[in-house]
Amino acid sequence: MRLDQNRYTTRLKSHHNFRENFKYLVNGSKTLSRQLSENYTKNKKGVVYIHIPYCSNICTFCNMRRNLKIPSPDYADLIVKQIKNYNSYNYIKDSKYDAVYFGGGTPTTLNKEELEKILKAIKDYLPLTEHCEITIESSITDLTDEKIAMFNEQGVNRFSIGVQTFSDKGRDILGRRGKKEIVIEKLNKLKKAGFSNVNIDIIYNYPEEDLNDVKEDIEIFKSLDLAGFSLYSLIVNEKADLAKKIKNAQNYYTNNFEREKMFFNCIVENTINDGFEFLELTKIVKPKRDRYKYIVRRYESEDTLPLGAGAGGYIGNILTMNSFDLDSYRKEIESMEDLRCMQMSPMYNFINKVIGQIQMTKLDLNTVENQDYRECIQNFMDELINEGFVEKKNNQYHLTIKGIFWGNSICSEMANILIDKFRQSQEVLSTNPHRS
Repeated sequence: MRLDQNRYTTRLKSHHNFRENFKYLVNGSKTLSRQLSENYTKNKKGVVYIHIPYCSNICTFCNMRRNLKIPSPDYADLIVKQIKNYNSYNYIKDSKYDAVYFGGGTPTTLNKEELEKILKAIKDYLPLTEHCEITIESSITDLTDEKIAMFNEQGVNRFSIGVQTFSDKGRDILGRRGKKEIVIEKLNKLKKAGFSNVNIDIIYNYPEEDLNDVKEDIEIFKSLDLAGFSLYSLIVNEKADLAKKIKNAQNYYTNNFEREKMFFNCIVENTINDGFEFLELTKIVKPKRDRYKYIVRRYESEDTLPLGAGAGGYIGNILTMNSFDLDSYRKEIESMEDLRCMQMSPMYNFINKVIGQIQMTKLDLNTVENQDYRECIQNFMDELINEGFVEKKNNQYHLTIKGIFWGNSICSEMANILIDKFRQSQEVLSTNPHRS
């Protein structure tokens, strides 16, 4: 598949890369307690995100919000207290949560008892749907047998394991602990314990990687009969250890871009042409094995309830962020009702849904009711069709493989087009306040 194009000068690799202009969608501030005192009006399929900002080992490429330290002994208790605080509001009691996601950091740096305490509190104090998806992120080395047994007992039904690569050379470069054989053994142990929805992360285009390494990663993944994998082209944080070796990240991306495209094509050819499918831009799954409700609900702009230091969320029409600093987080829990949050305009919700559909690789124009914005989106999609990024089937626009490769760049352009149109309409209203 030819991935060449003339539209974008840079390939954006993450949905976090195009949020800067969302600042124009802020509509003042609001206290958390005021929001939680309002009625729940969404589809009752929200998600819960629990942030565990600790790691027992820092990967050389990592750019996540985390600390290389032993978890604070009261951290699990703090999260449980925050859960109970939320439970006191009718807004939370009237809602439903369709997915729970433990992220980080590395959630399994907490011990078995701490993780079990949080899981029990979630089930006791938060209204979960009958088939709620509960995901645990983990490294291979932090996932002990006793934790696996406890997860089974507490109803965990999805895993996301940070493998990154099975290559011992690559694992050393990326700072991953455990040799290939240990990784395979642990993944098989999860399956034997009865977990059918086991997923892994795979990073490609890291230093010294070759095409055989890419092929081996995919072949081992398929031989393990896992549910799916997330694929990420290497992103180097300027403060990460790997940045010292690469020295100039932008030059590395530019000099290795042809290799990046070749590796992406190799992954696609060995999966999509073999019965797998893209669930979203960075997720390849076996059909019906992994529904990834957590990300799907977020792309549908449902609520995200944030728990833990550094966790961000979206409740009603506010964006809220817990302090990353642990002492500040403790204070917030004691006076949670006074926490001030960003109130977002209805346009934020609309754009989130449009971008979310593109992230899920197809956009249904029938979901866009406003005629002006509908025409705006249609014009943009028609341009993308002419350039080979999109195919139209009935009234849906489906990203091609080329469109998926450039998907985050497409999302960024779409978001900026919609935000610009929104700002223009606001300027018209401000100069002519009597216009409806």
